[in-house]
Amino acid sequence: MLLNDTRNDRQRLAYLLAGSVERHTGAGQWTGAMVGVVFTAALVLLILWAFFRLGVG
Repeated sequence: MLLNDTRNDRQRLAYLLAGSVERHTGAGQWTGAMVGVVFTAALVLLILWAFFRLGVG
């Protein structure tokens, strides 16, 4: 449950970041969405790697 809540929070953060990048660069909505998806995926992979690295997984 905690991991799922954290993931949702990070997705919101990623969407906010994507929106910020989109406004500053003048990029289209598709580009902003892709930045958010890539950023979220990178965070999730980093979290999973950290869990396995610490032996929690």
